[in-house]
Amino acid sequence: MALLNLVTAVICQKLISTASSFEAAPQNFEANTPGAFKKDCEILRDDLRQAFEDISRDNERDASARRFTEFDRFGFQGFAELLEHSQMQNLFDAWEVSTDLKKKQLFELLDRRQNGLLDLEDLAQGILRVRGSTNRCHSLLLQKDLMSCNREEVKSIGKLEKEFIAKAKADFSKVEANFAHQLNGLEAFVE
Repeated sequence: MALLNLVTAVICQKLISTASSFEAAPQNFEANTPGAFKKDCEILRDDLRQAFEDISRDNERDASARRFTEFDRFGFQGFAELLEHSQMQNLFDAWEVSTDLKKKQLFELLDRRQNGLLDLEDLAQGILRVRGSTNRCHSLLLQKDLMSCNREEVKSIGKLEKEFIAKAKADFSKVEANFAHQLNGLEAFVE
């Protein structure tokens, strides 16, 4: 119940601030459209590609250092390595992404598919989802909590699905055995 109240309060606060910003600056309306999101995503993908190139160029001096390309898929360890580079810190600062969370929590927030891997597209869309969080860290924490709840729900649904399948198989076997028994009884009766 407390989480629901918190969510409602945050949504109301966001609506009020959005309405105020539209009154103060009507030109901001275009910045909140799906087209603007796609454009921002393209810009961010280009920024990420450039950061990956810069990081890889810097890492050429160290044979053991990892190189990043736009085609890479990386897990938490790769993400943590990326965050160590000033290019990524600068990119997060430019898009106003808070790094106040632990790296693992931030990774889980960006890993929307929950498969433990990020690619360029996941990273770009994830950063856009949490942009502006340096000014509104509570919204980042709320997103983290919502993602955690979502993960728990997905696990619960998976568990229920397995239990349902096992129960359905057991019930089907009982019905099949009962049907076979009754069929044998009918065959004996007919003979």
